[in-house]
Amino acid sequence: SSEDVIHFTIDKREGFLWGTPLLVPVIDDIRALRQIEENIELLLYQHIFPLFHWTVGTDDQPAGYTETGERELEIARDWWKLMPAEGMLITDARHKIEAIGAEGRSIRAEGYLSHFKLRVLGGLGISEMDTGQSSSANRSTARSLSRALIDSVKDIQDSLETQWDAWVGTELLEESTFGEEALTEDNMVYLTFTEIDID
Repeated sequence: SSEDVIHFTIDKREGFLWGTPLLVPVIDDIRALRQIEENIELLLYQHIFPLFHWTVGTDDQPAGYTETGERELEIARDWWKLMPAEGMLITDARHKIEAIGAEGRSIRAEGYLSHFKLRVLGGLGISEMDTGQSSSANRSTARSLSRALIDSVKDIQDSLETQWDAWVGTELLEESTFGEEALTEDNMVYLTFTEIDID
């Protein structure tokens, strides 16, 4: 039954049976970050190979028909279909081939990706250093950036200690064979975490 279950919670709101997850404030940022990652994947897929624009003919001599009656545009299309991936085309001056999308002018998504990643990490109370993604920080920076994470972990530990002592430790002592002296200071049992912030 529910009376036999003890639920340890963190940041429990009034009227709720469970705690508030740390992810709640940053759920929308995580969704935005995931959407940006998917869009970058599509951008890579669409632009990893350039789009070629093949112009047949010039203003003075537009594309027309050959002496055998074939359309020059269809001949160019057939050449393109038969060309291997690593091949090349050699044409006369009336054929112009341009690679579109390979000029490096497409949108730069790194800044947006980094912005939302930092928003998510900040909302969770951790830094890039804590996730091993920072390459420019020194030891002093690492120590100060990790302070927030250490404090967050200690807060969770303190909350767990308090709840365990109140609902588990006391309950076990009351069911023990110590009798009336079960809850005296000499018999009390506490859950204690060791110090985590040791150099």
